[in-house]
Amino acid sequence: MQSISALEKERPLVLIVDDDFTIRLLMREALEQAGFLVVEAGNGPEALALFARQLPEIVLLDVIMPDVDGFTICAALRQLPGGARIPVVMVTGLDDLDSINRAYEVGATDFITKPIVWPILGHRVHYILRSSRAMEELHDSQAALRQAHDELELRVQERTTELAHTNRALHAEITERKRTEEALQEAHQRLRFHVENSPLAVVESDNEFRVQGWSSQAEHMFGWKAEEVVGKQPTEWRFIPPEEKDTVSIVIRELLTGHSPRTVSTNQNYRKDGSTIDCEWYNSALIDEHGRLISVLSLVQDVTERKALERLKDELVSTVSHELRTPLASLRGFAELMLTRHFSLAQQREFLTIILNESKRLADLINDFLDLQRIEAGRQEYHFKPLDLLSVVRETIAIFQANSNGIAIRLLKEPTLPPVHADADRLRQVLLNLLSNAVKFSPHGGEITIGTRQEGADVVVWIRDQGIGIAPDTLPKLFTKFFRANTKEIREISGTGLGLALVKRIITAHGGQIWVESALGKGSTFFFTLPAVAATPALLRPNGGVVNTSPHPLTP
Repeated sequence: MQSISALEKERPLVLIVDDDFTIRLLMREALEQAGFLVVEAGNGPEALALFARQLPEIVLLDVIMPDVDGFTICAALRQLPGGARIPVVMVTGLDDLDSINRAYEVGATDFITKPIVWPILGHRVHYILRSSRAMEELHDSQAALRQAHDELELRVQERTTELAHTNRALHAEITERKRTEEALQEAHQRLRFHVENSPLAVVESDNEFRVQGWSSQAEHMFGWKAEEVVGKQPTEWRFIPPEEKDTVSIVIRELLTGHSPRTVSTNQNYRKDGSTIDCEWYNSALIDEHGRLISVLSLVQDVTERKALERLKDELVSTVSHELRTPLASLRGFAELMLTRHFSLAQQREFLTIILNESKRLADLINDFLDLQRIEAGRQEYHFKPLDLLSVVRETIAIFQANSNGIAIRLLKEPTLPPVHADADRLRQVLLNLLSNAVKFSPHGGEITIGTRQEGADVVVWIRDQGIGIAPDTLPKLFTKFFRANTKEIREISGTGLGLALVKRIITAHGGQIWVESALGKGSTFFFTLPAVAATPALLRPNGGVVNTSPHPLTP
């Protein structure tokens, strides 16, 4: 006897009625694979007995059978308890209209024609069963609706009010949800905008440190496009220099373990072009309630210039301390000599001259620091007015020669030159600084030349020396604060790296430009421009040519 276990009751039960054992076997196989539980009957009486005992959810009934045909069995099934609503599917090879009509007349739900397409049999039975259940549920619902009709009539007003209230609440909730969704979307858009436009590179990683996000600034900073690195761990491309791997591993380990969910670290990274940059990484780990890492957000700042500046500042401390100690040592030494010993008037004058020069040197160094600080803080005052450039140049040369033992300086000037819009004191400061450099970086002597010429709306001033010259790789950094070339010859020459930085800021404040042309061993030429103003006859100089300024004073 076929029976159904408790565990099998969840599977729909199908009753197959067919006198052909092979057909029944094939149907069973197809339907069991489709998730059905199957019972079989080989004739009408057996089918009716099984139906009454197990009440299947659907019946597949063969039409042509000996003794009792399928039409008769279908009609009998409909008379049994529970048989009215059970779907009965006629399985037939008959395709005439009369047979189909008769099948529906005796209560068939649907029919399947032979030969059966076995792969779709399960789907067809599922569909018919679902349709039957839906119809049954519909019938039940209709009955329930009829039963509830009277109650609903009594409660309609109350329910209508309740529904109206619910509708308003729902409308408010939907409105609030839309507003929240819009706010979230807007917040997300703002976040993505800030990520993509942040001056810092933004790198997002998953819990295995595979890159999930790589902002446009990251592309700019490191050189790799997002599609080149997303999905990769940093060790899978040439990103971390070998000497930095231990440092990076420690940071990753701290983030993975949750020991330090926020870290700040500094290390070098490769760029795509093979160069290295100093990077400061601000890492934030997202940890779940179990302490497991979900993701890491890293903000990366390129601190290469800052590191270089820190190194320059370290060098500056050493340089400035030396530059300050040297004149102070001279001042103290000669002052102590004059206080403890007796010297002739000539020797006293010599010592006092040294003390005076060293004090001037110390004052110039301090003044450079203060001037640069005022300029960078925006507190430097300028008094711009039309100036006769050649007069200022001549005065500056005279001042310079008076303090440098009459060094020879040649002046080249155009026959006529318009006045310039400038601050006379700051212009002298620029010229004295450039002249001082020309002499200082010409340890073997040589001619120093100052030239002027008009170019469009500007006047160009240039100072040429025949000194040691400047290496090409040094030129881009020459006007950087605290910068000094790291060569043996430069190290032997005193200086703080402030003079040219100060000169550039003054010329920039005048609306001009400054640049240099140089070759090692052949000297340097510094150029700067000043804006010309409308010339007047009183300010134009008619004489030009070459004037040798040493050792005699300049003449118009």
